[in-house]
Amino acid sequence: MFASPIIADLGRVHQVVSMAEQSVVGVAVADGEILWQYPWKGDGGGMQAITPIVSGDTVIVSSIIAA
Repeated sequence: MFASPIIADLGRVHQVVSMAEQSVVGVAVADGEILWQYPWKGDGGGMQAITPIVSGDTVIVSSIIAA
């Protein structure tokens, strides 16, 4: 993974949002609990290199196509 994790407040919970190999996850800053996980294989062949963006309570992710 090459994407940087970000800190965000989603649903009034302070959390780290990060790309994993085949998912996007939200982890509570307070105790490390996995709050949510969304499958995201992307088109990069497992190479998640684009940092997630948060707008309000929306997480925006993308991927690149590995040549």
